[in-house]
Amino acid sequence: MKRARLATAIATVGALFTVVTTLRGSGSAALSLPFAVYALLPYAALLAASRVVTDPWAIGGAGVAALAGEAGIRASVFIHPRGSTAAIALVFSPVFLTVVALPFGAAVGWLLGRAWRWGRLLTRSAVVAVSALSTVSIVVGFGWPELMPGPVLRRQAALDRIGAPRVVTGASAFVSMPVSPTQEWFQTGRLDDEPGDAIAVIGGNGAVLLDPVDFHERGRVRFRLESLRWAGDSMLVRLDRRMVAVRTSGVAADTEVQTLDGALLWRFRPSPQLSAVSLWPADLDGDGRIEFYADNGDFIARLDADGKEAWRRPALYPAGLLLSGPRTSTSPAWVVAVQSDRVSIWDERGSPLGAFSISAPRLKGIADWPERRTLLDGDTTLRGLVLDGTQAFEIPLGDFHFSQAVAVRFTPDGPRHLAIAAAGPRDVPHWRFLVLAPDRSIVYDEILDHWALPLVARRRDGADTLLVSGNGLRALRPR
Repeated sequence: MKRARLATAIATVGALFTVVTTLRGSGSAALSLPFAVYALLPYAALLAASRVVTDPWAIGGAGVAALAGEAGIRASVFIHPRGSTAAIALVFSPVFLTVVALPFGAAVGWLLGRAWRWGRLLTRSAVVAVSALSTVSIVVGFGWPELMPGPVLRRQAALDRIGAPRVVTGASAFVSMPVSPTQEWFQTGRLDDEPGDAIAVIGGNGAVLLDPVDFHERGRVRFRLESLRWAGDSMLVRLDRRMVAVRTSGVAADTEVQTLDGALLWRFRPSPQLSAVSLWPADLDGDGRIEFYADNGDFIARLDADGKEAWRRPALYPAGLLLSGPRTSTSPAWVVAVQSDRVSIWDERGSPLGAFSISAPRLKGIADWPERRTLLDGDTTLRGLVLDGTQAFEIPLGDFHFSQAVAVRFTPDGPRHLAIAAAGPRDVPHWRFLVLAPDRSIVYDEILDHWALPLVARRRDGADTLLVSGNGLRALRPR
């Protein structure tokens, strides 16, 4: 029968494509074979349907829709991933293609078949055009959604509103000074014996430590990259007068502390099955010694310099962790667990400070601004929240999405400003960098064509140097 042969041909092509891309994408791992068999579900369903459905146009439409959807989804995973979780789509795609794509394609195919039978040359030409356009749209819609007409128009409208990269406000009030022209890893902190912070410019075989005042070289740190496995989630830490490397994220590897030669000092892994979520070094009690704050998803803990737990507090999985600056004369340090609909806050000793419910939290930091310590939450509007969840301030960001912010004091006894980095809409390659005065007025506003994130380095006189990381490193100073 014609429909059976058509279904067999489409199913064969789909099966070969699915199995080959699964094996190649997984590096021919043994566990990928059962997954490839599971991915054949829509083609098995197509063969079964061909025994019941008599219209070959419906069978062809169902098969083409499944193939186009398969190609687009796999392109979004293996060719053009738009995020670190893109591969999750492969878990659900066989069911989606079976339950949604096959029936939808069958209905469209049946309609096109009716038009083909009843129509003449013009109608049949339209059927061919619609079939081709629909197939291409499915592939592009899943694999490269930013190329679809709707996103293209929205992206162009956003670009027209944002305008070209430029300094919008504050060009005469601030000077931008180059610190490092190359794109390396950048970090600030107490990394040597000199007063104040150092700026670490971290490269392939070590780091150069720069002074935050005039950026002269204060020292060098050497490490063996092949042993240390340095990555974007690694940090240099001065631990008991010895420099070590801390792997802060457990997404790709364990959270751990290593020597600069790559020797493991200790690892935080409460569960033998899963890595911990994060491990952050800090001196929140202000005693001059680094301690660690760890997030396992279901609890938050403080560890000493040897990795031993000082306290542990339960959290609702999958909790995230945020840390404030050190304890001050007016505020304790904050250790914050960000849960699905709740925020819990403790001080550095593990004593509770506050808790409140919140819907869809987007907390990304803590800043001492303008008058007190606040949680930073928001998307196109940045909001400051205090201990009970009350809103302290609201900063609209226009088309941009809040990414990170830090408080900065430009003079030793002066007021704190807030430096904000915000990303443009998805697929719009623009960023915005703002500096707000304590009265929330904008004193600096820049549109950039590359990503930018703020860093702060404390100087020996108690003032801060504001740094902008992105396309190198530069300092932004008031004139």
